[in-house]
Amino acid sequence: MTDTGTDQRISHLEAELAAARAEINRLELQLSVFTSTDPLTGLSNRNGILDALQGAIDRQHRMTEPYCVVMLRFPQLDDLKASLVEDDLEEALRHLGAIVAAGLRTVDSVGRIDDTTFVAVLTNCPGEFVDVVINRSLESIRALPLSAGASEFVLDPVVVALMSGPEPAGGAELVLAQGCDVLDSSSAGDGVVIAL
Repeated sequence: MTDTGTDQRISHLEAELAAARAEINRLELQLSVFTSTDPLTGLSNRNGILDALQGAIDRQHRMTEPYCVVMLRFPQLDDLKASLVEDDLEEALRHLGAIVAAGLRTVDSVGRIDDTTFVAVLTNCPGEFVDVVINRSLESIRALPLSAGASEFVLDPVVVALMSGPEPAGGAELVLAQGCDVLDSSSAGDGVVIAL
């Protein structure tokens, strides 16, 4: 036989726990919607990348300054998610983000827009220098395999580079969506360069 007071207290605590979880979920949603930093890697999130990209588009419009958006999708990360414990996967993503960022200049922006995709916005970057940046990033990724748990993984990303054309492109959302569309239709090992 259970004590009615104990049952009521347990019910009350369960209700408080459910309310606290709902509040945490609401705050996490606000954080992801309104901030510009990816809490896992410390790099820009989708919002931060869109801000950097819109800034590059605006500078091109005012000063004809060329820019490039380099997108790296790592399809292998989907497979790793199933086989790694969460802490190992998070550490692997932080490591990968640091490698991608290390190959860029301080004036460039880099971030993670989803579980498998990193994006860099290269400001004041004429088209002839884009290959240098991409090759440097790929060499770093291949030279420093991703360590997760007791295993190492060499990742082979799909790379898409969107280079600014002579006329300013549409807004940042449109440019990013265009790049994601090309990524979706490409395979690992592919390297696609398109003009906006």
